[in-house]
Amino acid sequence: MNKAKSKKQHEVKAESKAESKVEKKAQPTAETAAADAAAAAAAAELEAVRAELQQAQDNISKLQDACLRSQAEFENYKRRTAAEKERIYGDALQDLCKELLPLIDNLSRAKDAHEQQLAAAENLEDKAKELVDSLTKGSDLLYQQGKKLLDKLGVSEIEALGAAFDPNCHAAVLHVEDEQYGENEVIEVFEPGYKFHERVLRPAVVKVAN
Repeated sequence: MNKAKSKKQHEVKAESKAESKVEKKAQPTAETAAADAAAAAAAAELEAVRAELQQAQDNISKLQDACLRSQAEFENYKRRTAAEKERIYGDALQDLCKELLPLIDNLSRAKDAHEQQLAAAENLEDKAKELVDSLTKGSDLLYQQGKKLLDKLGVSEIEALGAAFDPNCHAAVLHVEDEQYGENEVIEVFEPGYKFHERVLRPAVVKVAN
């Protein structure tokens, strides 16, 4: 009987030890699960932060591209505006210079006429010769001032006399055959031509040989 009692007590102790081992094993498993859950939550939060950061970087890139495009468009607009203003100014100045050419022509004719009068004034009295001389000098001064004004505006006289005929800037009204001149040589200028920078305002009216 004592043996049976002792055996039963031994079995109870064995069961108690087994339950204790199970509890000890179960406790680390629960802690591990909690740690895994926390790690998973942290990883998910980190991934969300990375996604937000990537989105922010994408938005910044888009804004930078938009800024660069806007800057390029603005620079193109400034260039177009400046070119348009320059063109309008050039056209207006060209029209003004065209209007000035008849004035220069008249001053040149007056100068030439006074020079001819002065050359023919040998038989005139001194006072008359002084008057003609004064008129000649005055007309020449006005003519030179007019030429300087055109020069400041960018207008220059087209080279003609002695030059080869160029249909782009010369208008031939007479042709002659003369061996003392070269082929298509301009030998006389009836009316000077002018150009505004590289634009022809008026072609030179000329006589051409050969």
